[in-house]
Amino acid sequence: MRYSDIITKMKKKGVIFDTGLSCSEISRIEEIYGIKFPESLKKFYMIALPVGEKDERIPYPKWRDFSPENIEKIKEMMYPYEVPAEHKNIEYPPLIPIWGHRYLPICELADPPVISCIEFDIIWYAKNLSEALQMDFLCDPFSVSSKIPHPKQVPYIPLWSEAVEYNLRGFI
Repeated sequence: MRYSDIITKMKKKGVIFDTGLSCSEISRIEEIYGIKFPESLKKFYMIALPVGEKDERIPYPKWRDFSPENIEKIKEMMYPYEVPAEHKNIEYPPLIPIWGHRYLPICELADPPVISCIEFDIIWYAKNLSEALQMDFLCDPFSVSSKIPHPKQVPYIPLWSEAVEYNLRGFI
């Protein structure tokens, strides 16, 4: 499904959008946060930028707010967990917040999997951004769990793949 079609349906579900980000805005955001948006997220954000919901139940990053407080808030969202002291030397990709507890890991993939992090409950939520948007905003909520990918169905991402595997050991 095309992002423009997904956005139209998300609007009907109460998601509020601003105009899409320009190339210069994306460059500025990437420079400020020291990140590179995956191609899938760039394409989505250039069409329209989700900024909230009518019922305000899910938080969205405020990418156009360049106040020091907001920059710090987003940076904290990119590193949702403190790595234990014995693992401080491990490099791991930060997460780009998308909405609520859905993130994209920063990696070389053009369309990386979406990870869901709620405290220490860490799972691969979807194989890519389009699938995650459809699952969260367009699917019957009772069918979502059957769509969540097995860890072997997503590419390896340092630290995050291990965190998902570790989390799943309690359920297997």
